[in-house]
Amino acid sequence: MPKKYAAAKQIVTEIRTRTRHKITFWVINGYELKNGNLEDSGSVHRNGHKVEGERCGGPWKISGECSSGLFCDKDDNDFNAVGVCKPKKLLCGSNSHFSMCGGMCRPTCDNPTPICPAVCFPGCACDKGFVWSEDTCIPLKICPKKCPTGSHWSMCGSDCPPSCKEPIRACNKMCVPSCVCDVWDDVWHYDRCIPLKQCPPEGCEYNGRTYKEGDSWGEEDQPGKNCFCREGRPQCLFVDCFPPTSRHVRTKDGTWDCQKLDPGQCPEGYIKPQSSKGMYFCYRYDTKRLSYGDAESSCRAHGGRLVTIRDYRTQLWVAIRTVLQIRQSTWIGLDDRKTDRRLVWSDLVPYSRKDYKRWDRGVLNTENNDCAYMSRPRKYRWRLGWCKAKRPYICEYDPFAVSAIRAYQDF
Repeated sequence: MPKKYAAAKQIVTEIRTRTRHKITFWVINGYELKNGNLEDSGSVHRNGHKVEGERCGGPWKISGECSSGLFCDKDDNDFNAVGVCKPKKLLCGSNSHFSMCGGMCRPTCDNPTPICPAVCFPGCACDKGFVWSEDTCIPLKICPKKCPTGSHWSMCGSDCPPSCKEPIRACNKMCVPSCVCDVWDDVWHYDRCIPLKQCPPEGCEYNGRTYKEGDSWGEEDQPGKNCFCREGRPQCLFVDCFPPTSRHVRTKDGTWDCQKLDPGQCPEGYIKPQSSKGMYFCYRYDTKRLSYGDAESSCRAHGGRLVTIRDYRTQLWVAIRTVLQIRQSTWIGLDDRKTDRRLVWSDLVPYSRKDYKRWDRGVLNTENNDCAYMSRPRKYRWRLGWCKAKRPYICEYDPFAVSAIRAYQDF
């Protein structure tokens, strides 16, 4: 008697004793139990996995397991049930397929691109371009959308809905999923439904005047207030100039802008180099300790920037004033935060090795050291440091610049 046959017979005897059930069809160690007798089964694979159409399941899966891509079609509530191996695709409905990672984190109409954990769970997944809606997969393009007040979602909307500009349009009868007005004779006015008689005239009404779509204008009695006509509604912004270095002026198109004042004069808090002739910069030495980014913002808030040093004369002037007024290591306007180890001055001019330089010995442009400063312990030579470190800083201002400085605020 083969050893596998003896082992199978022993298992059958033990199961009969424990379960007290009549065994009609089981496969054990490659043998089928039929009518109380063990017979060789040619349908069982050597690795124990079955192919499509073969029997599977039973208590403790004693009748075998299905091969990859198949499932055992049986009563899951019956411990002793024996089933048949079938393709897993039969488990899923239309527009879906079986996936080893499709059983969780499913895309839906509300969240078509979910952020999923790196954990797989087998189950049905929607085909490409489909999402889950209840227990079925539907095309993403027909998902119900949130419609404006006075309208609702319809699977059979119009591809050319009536609007104030075109209340009567020649359309085909093709259904298009879209928002539809609740009242059948209402029309669309940009993003909302209104009665046709409430449609405003084309353009915008503002202070008793009518403006065309796209027009812009400046308020005469409110310097800095600019308005424009968009989607049939007037909208306004306020242009904020930075006194005392600039003022509001009217442009040729009637809107407000900013213009710098007194060319050659330094703003309050800035000083200019002694014996300055021709073009020059004004400088402000601030002892307040800030990170590089905050120091840069502080300079730009008043129309300036962090100091740029491109010659020995500027280095000497800046270093002497730093010793007298700050006496600490100080930020200058040179960094590579956004240019991948390619240094750029604060006026956006790239740094060149041919330029004037005052680097300390052994300076390395490493990943975490992106911002330049003058080091007091190193006799105010340049070094690169961590940009979030807090240091005093020097701002420079160009009193001869022509470009206006402005900030836009919602009004």
